[in-house]
Amino acid sequence: MKRMRRGFTLIEVMAAFVIALVLIVPVASIISGISGSFGGLQRSVERRANLQLAAAAAMAVNPLRAGDFTLGDFRVEVRPRIDENTSDLRRAGWQLYTLSVSQPSVSSAQILETVRSAPL
Repeated sequence: MKRMRRGFTLIEVMAAFVIALVLIVPVASIISGISGSFGGLQRSVERRANLQLAAAAAMAVNPLRAGDFTLGDFRVEVRPRIDENTSDLRRAGWQLYTLSVSQPSVSSAQILETVRSAPL
């Protein structure tokens, strides 16, 4: 009479282990890639929101005049733009200003630079 076998042989267990590894490694790399993409998206959203706040700070300087202004967390440096391309504007009674926005509490690096015009 034949004896009934119970359990799995070592070869069957090893084969199941190899198959599980072959399936788990790609799934883990997909999950890792998705989480990395989500982190990058989150950083991009934060940078965009910060850029919009910096643009709002640059637009809040009114009236435009040369100098350094602190608006909330932002520092806005306003400098008149004087070069050969702006002489016609000055004759017409307008001045171009370069506005540089930074956030000193985070970094001294410039976040945004824009140009605005104002009457002389």
